Amino acid sequence: MGTVVSRVLLAICAVCAVAGGAALVAQVVVYFGADQYMPEFQVGGYGFLIGVVGLGLYVGGAVRLHVVARIAVGVLVALMSYIATFVIAFLVSLAAHPGGPRGNLEDGTIGAIWVLVGGFLAVRAAMRGWPVRRTA
Repeated sequence: MGTVVSRVLLAICAVCAVAGGAALVAQVVVYFGADQYMPEFQVGGYGFLIGVVGLGLYVGGAVRLHVVARIAVGVLVALMSYIATFVIAFLVSLAAHPGGPRGNLEDGTIGAIWVLVGGFLAVRAAMRGWPVRRTA
């Protein structure tokens, strides 16, 4: 029962990450040339945050450790992925002009990253073998 619930939660997180990432990428396509940053169109950010939770859930379920250690590893990976996403997006956005284009490109980079991660999580949720069972 716990395995089924975990897979359903992972699938929900994966779908939200893909949908949120796609919304952020669409924002870049539509508003890249804008002189102003358009934060009011950043609805995909919620999907990105749910994707971070999904990645932590996936990694926590993939390691063979005690339950407390699994939770700690999942939270640590979620925090690291959140930080790494923003660092990568910032570095990519340096190619754009300051102001609106840079902020929109940063959001689009975050969206592209989480479309890929969400797709990976969706595939893993559909396959057998996750989460692993702890052996004694």
